[in-house]
Amino acid sequence: MQLTDKAVAELAQQLFDARMGRASDEAGVAVPPNLTEADGYRTQAALLDLHLAADDTLAGYKIGLTSVGARASYGAATPTWGFLLTSAVLVEPEHPRLPYLRARRIEAEFAFVLARDFPGRQLSANEVIEGTRHLRLAAEIVDTRWRGASSLGALVADDVSNAAVVLGPQVKVTDALFAEVPAVVRADGRESLGTSSAVMGHPAAAVAWLASELGRHGHRLEAGQIVMSGSFGEPLPVEPAEDVYIEFGHLGRLHLKGTTT
Repeated sequence: MQLTDKAVAELAQQLFDARMGRASDEAGVAVPPNLTEADGYRTQAALLDLHLAADDTLAGYKIGLTSVGARASYGAATPTWGFLLTSAVLVEPEHPRLPYLRARRIEAEFAFVLARDFPGRQLSANEVIEGTRHLRLAAEIVDTRWRGASSLGALVADDVSNAAVVLGPQVKVTDALFAEVPAVVRADGRESLGTSSAVMGHPAAAVAWLASELGRHGHRLEAGQIVMSGSFGEPLPVEPAEDVYIEFGHLGRLHLKGTTT
């Protein structure tokens, strides 16, 4: 059964409070039973409205479940998408003030910085490449505001687990998107390996998919926005004080400093 508008608004408020570190229950938000993907997107839209009302702005979008394995773990037929807040876009090498986190996991990704508006229809990977100003080597810091096991609808409602993104060195599109790019995320002797082809076969294909999906929801990608195209591999759990290094083969590396407080 579809959630009522009141139930969607209440759930969005709980997720907003949890993301802002204001939740009354530090264990997290209880996942509603039978939360559908459609209700997840309704909740996500209400959550974004709350952030915008709190004087944040929309910086772009993120794509989730871009690998076959990730989709299988949620029983999803397609990837998912969420929003990026300007307050949560951090730039290396500045020592970022991270948002409130309950868990800290790091993913290696490409961040597409768009040069023009994209129509809300299916695009080719080449159209995405031509419409991209430049790429940034990037990391997504993922978190969950839920208590207990999640579901596809819950993942979507919770902004696809986004907490923040860290933008690293800028690279030319031609250097990064016409060859397989490896990525290694390392922290205190642990590592997660991945490759760019794990992102729907090609990161630009993921952005093309997003353009079409946003069109179905009445939105579109716009010039200047950032799109996090999806994780190259499994997220690496890390402790707040740990430094994290991400190597993108010949393209360069990214350093996330641990927090000391």
